[in-house]
Amino acid sequence: CPIEDSEGNLFVVVNNGDIYQVSSDGRLEMAFSTNGQPTSIVFDQQGSSFIADSAYQAILSQTMNEHRMETTPVIKDYEGVPLKGPHSMILSEKQNALFFTDAGPFGESSLENP
Repeated sequence: CPIEDSEGNLFVVVNNGDIYQVSSDGRLEMAFSTNGQPTSIVFDQQGSSFIADSAYQAILSQTMNEHRMETTPVIKDYEGVPLKGPHSMILSEKQNALFFTDAGPFGESSLENP
């Protein structure tokens, strides 16, 4: 699902690890790669990104640090239980919270079978 950053740039994720930015003329240009299997991306108002990645079974954060992009896992478990494969996400600035689903890469969990 395409998503805009705080500056209005459009991004899409590809499950081969690459995240593309859509150029002003509609071309896809690789912005960066997680070297994993990203399923979704969201941006905060400061321009940092949060990436759900099934290969890492984590939510990753990508930030600019001293003129260098750094990708680090920020959420790997919930209440001590490792994530199965985070997928869809939404960032609520109003609630200061990141909400995401964690059904695993094959949809092996549900509300009835967490």
